[in-house]
Amino acid sequence: MKHLLLFHHFESRTCAIAHLEFSVFPTLSHITPAEIIMPKRFPTFLFLLVVSGHLQSAELLDFANGKKPNHTGYGRRTEWSLVRHRMFKDRVLKVKLTAGDSFGMNRSGILDWTPYGAVEFKVFNPSGAPVDLQFVLRHSGSMDNESRVTYPMKIQPGVHAIKIKLEDLKRADGARPGFRYINHWFVRSIHSTPNLYFNSFHLTGEAPIQIVREQSARSKRIRPIQKAEVPSSIDCFTPEADRILAALEVFPADNPWNTPVDQWPVHPESRQIISSIGVTKSLQVKRHLNFVFVPVHQARIDVQLGTHAHQSDIMPIPVPQVALVEGWPAPGQSMGSRSKLGSQLNQPPSGGPRRSIIIDPVKRLLWELQGIRKTANGWAAEQASFFDLKQNRHRKEGWRSADAAGLPLFPGVVRYDEMHRGMIEHAMRFTVKNVRSTHVLPARTSPGNDDRPSLPRMGERLRLRGDFKTEFFSAPVAAILDGLKKYGMIVAEVGEDWTFSATTDRRIVAIEEELSQVTGIDFEVVTEPVRKPLIDANKR
Repeated sequence: MKHLLLFHHFESRTCAIAHLEFSVFPTLSHITPAEIIMPKRFPTFLFLLVVSGHLQSAELLDFANGKKPNHTGYGRRTEWSLVRHRMFKDRVLKVKLTAGDSFGMNRSGILDWTPYGAVEFKVFNPSGAPVDLQFVLRHSGSMDNESRVTYPMKIQPGVHAIKIKLEDLKRADGARPGFRYINHWFVRSIHSTPNLYFNSFHLTGEAPIQIVREQSARSKRIRPIQKAEVPSSIDCFTPEADRILAALEVFPADNPWNTPVDQWPVHPESRQIISSIGVTKSLQVKRHLNFVFVPVHQARIDVQLGTHAHQSDIMPIPVPQVALVEGWPAPGQSMGSRSKLGSQLNQPPSGGPRRSIIIDPVKRLLWELQGIRKTANGWAAEQASFFDLKQNRHRKEGWRSADAAGLPLFPGVVRYDEMHRGMIEHAMRFTVKNVRSTHVLPARTSPGNDDRPSLPRMGERLRLRGDFKTEFFSAPVAAILDGLKKYGMIVAEVGEDWTFSATTDRRIVAIEEELSQVTGIDFEVVTEPVRKPLIDANKR
């Protein structure tokens, strides 16, 4: 194993570089530094970098020893076999691909490609014409065709040694893929092919040196939203909404929703609280919430408030002509405008929470309504809450919101865009059946009437244990689980145990079966260290 140590000296703007070759660091006496003058614009935050390189090779698909691909796209329509051919020393794969078909490996063999630098193989095209193929990767960040890697190859007649450098591979959307977990790779044909002969596929070489910069993905993507980006209302299920969400800062970085809890101490009553929720019960998702972005010029109207008017923020609200109501679209329901409008019509308040989330992304303002419905006299709701996404401010003590705990809904909902990015970068809103009669910040109230200390409080924070392995889950599920490790989840409402909220966005793939592998015993309750308090609405 080869190692490179780079030390950056801030004042002299010099670097010492040392090359080391041994399997374990016995001492540092073997380092022979060489000084290099660095340009003045060299980033000063790179004070120490340790890079490992692995000069090695590994069999990815070994035809010589009888290994067969476990994936073919069209099964019996593609003809393949392991044969001997005079152009190769060992057995090879003889394959005749149907147009659009493929062969490769799915969730088998070497899954972590980070120690390597390239994929290498040889292919023989005995025909007199070139053949168009693609080398395709589905990796730890893949959720759709845009996020997978597709590398084109034109195979000329004859025998060719192919070397695909991993550093040259890009996702279809232009981003760099992750090689920590390659769950599926395959060679795909564009058109029907003649017989082709492939020798074994190898991972070879040394991983390219990676410069690690201490800058979070969140801080890099956040920017002000311009008025021109929101010319009219935008539903949350659209690419336009995805672009806005990628840039939108939902509360400051030190807000409870955005605060990492992976280093917080474990609550002294963690085991008892977890037991009360259920150690064998599975993690679940409820796809029920949605939201709409409105432009700054959206007309603000008075909403007639009902049961919880005394705990509401009374103000005109920019409700669009077509607002999204919780639960729309229901499974199997059309997303057409007629069904959307029908979901808003006058319904009794008992017909479910019927919550609606409205965001002005330019001014970073959030309104949430519970029990919303459209009547002959205009919009009505049972409760209305307002949040300034630019400030750390919680509601008045004892006040509810569209959630029973007095918390905002929007910052805790799992969305398609963030699953696509690779990790949920905020705490998640979740429910339990039984809560204590007390609450803990950031919650402001509790509907519970049980004082047992073994029950969770509203606002209680839980996280997925740090030793829980997420590597072999699909990309969207791993994005959720990694987020639960770092940011955790907050008890926000009474409902089904271990159930977090997601949007009804149909681009989110089926994740329920994988989530069922995560149970209560995989979580722990954490307690917050001393921190600067939020602005209290009681002291406005």
